[in-house]
Amino acid sequence: MPYNPQLNPSRFDLSVYGFGVTLPQMSETQPKEKLKMMNILKNNGPALTGVCVAMLLLSPVAASAAVSKGDVLGTTEQAVRAALEQKGYTVQEIEIEDGVIEAEFIAQGSEMEIEVDKTTGQVLEVEDD
Repeated sequence: MPYNPQLNPSRFDLSVYGFGVTLPQMSETQPKEKLKMMNILKNNGPALTGVCVAMLLLSPVAASAAVSKGDVLGTTEQAVRAALEQKGYTVQEIEIEDGVIEAEFIAQGSEMEIEVDKTTGQVLEVEDD
């Protein structure tokens, strides 16, 4: 519904390319500012949609799928730690046990654990704790 200050000067709902946007409440003396905000949303809808999609694709949620079985992270504890931290994860613990580097880390609030072959550096297993 387009903005009509006679209908409701303190609230404005606008759906831009499928995204619902509610502008903040403003006094009756601020319709110019409200119209400016409406025009920005209306005229830049495709660009804003693209930015939203890019943010979703580049968010840590997308990054949480970045470590998978078969990936090569490194053959030392330091290399595996660096690779995980570069992906944005918080490493909690790394240890070598029976020729396997075991790493526990946090990805988007979830505790994850991986096993990496110490010889090849390949991820052998990924677990979501």
